[in-house]
Amino acid sequence: MTLIIILIAMAVEHFISVSDEMRRLGWFEYYQHWVENHLAHYKIWNGAGGVICTLLLPLLLVIIIDSTLRELFLPLGLLFALAVLLYTLGPKYLNAELDDYSDALEKGNKDEAEILASEFVSSETSIKQEQIIFENIFVQANERLFGVLFWFIVLGPFGALLYRLAILLRIQQSDIHGNYADAARDLCDILNWPSARLLALGFALSGDLVDAIEAYHVNHTPGLTAHYRRLAERRGLLVTGGSDFHGAADRDHGSMPGMPCLPEAEFGRLEAAAARRASLCQ
Repeated sequence: MTLIIILIAMAVEHFISVSDEMRRLGWFEYYQHWVENHLAHYKIWNGAGGVICTLLLPLLLVIIIDSTLRELFLPLGLLFALAVLLYTLGPKYLNAELDDYSDALEKGNKDEAEILASEFVSSETSIKQEQIIFENIFVQANERLFGVLFWFIVLGPFGALLYRLAILLRIQQSDIHGNYADAARDLCDILNWPSARLLALGFALSGDLVDAIEAYHVNHTPGLTAHYRRLAERRGLLVTGGSDFHGAADRDHGSMPGMPCLPEAEFGRLEAAAARRASLCQ
């Protein structure tokens, strides 16, 4: 049933979406301050004990509601699990932001691309550094999606909310020094450890299946083509390209077969790679 809940949540996320404002969990900051005001003068607050006290009530509430609904009527419990999962994803839908960022790059709109990149990186200097942007996109993918899904699979609604609140607490304490802030960061590191490594493994395995990158395309500007060529060179990938011609009636794609043309040198490398692959299959 967990897999079915995840599939339904991904479908809702993609086709319907959930309000970003609703998923910012703005209440948690006020709640954390309230708990701090009442417990900060106790020794237990200054460290992991304070983090546990902060998270205990909302997590305990989720456990009670989840177990009660499952006892009363299982479908109600499953609906509650789905609602918690949708609530803890994001808050923003990463795919939509990545699509906008890719469109800005393809159109050669550097200013818009830098504005969109600021959603993934925090400093103004970093948004001009491609490698840092890519690294932060992977971090965001884990924190907005894969980490939540991992802990939902492991611990159900409790795990999803635990992960999301831990991320929020780390963000709240990012500029603060002290045992409480260190404990919040340590908790995040612990929760991120398994999901981040599974995500990296997945990217590594899928990366091994990629041999080439399409640098030449009818919709690519010269700057974007150069960008993809540099990327292919750094990653040791082949370069491909084509017109993306889908017929004369299809105006959303190339209008003429063979344009743009792949440079002869790149075509030669493709032929050589195809020959090597064919020899391995014999």
